Amino acid sequence: MYKREEKRAIRLRFWDGFKGFSSRKRRRKRLSPKWTGDNTGIKHLNLKFHFDEKEALVCIDIVAGDLDKRIALYEKLESLKKILEDAVG
Repeated sequence: MYKREEKRAIRLRFWDGFKGFSSRKRRRKRLSPKWTGDNTGIKHLNLKFHFDEKEALVCIDIVAGDLDKRIALYEKLESLKKILEDAVG
């Protein structure tokens, strides 16, 4: 197991890296550089984050109320699955 200082350093490194990624993306879209929640720019699609001592997870959450919209968005994500997997490793 990691020591307390090592855990803190890992968490800080993760969030600093994510902050840099997010701010570059926001600059390209001409949005403010402050990250408060990553806006995907896709209606009814949210990103959720969870992390603890063992893992860090990013969840793609489809929140459309209409079942047909959810299915259509899911199918679009499925068609991009290989690209997403290559991007995140």
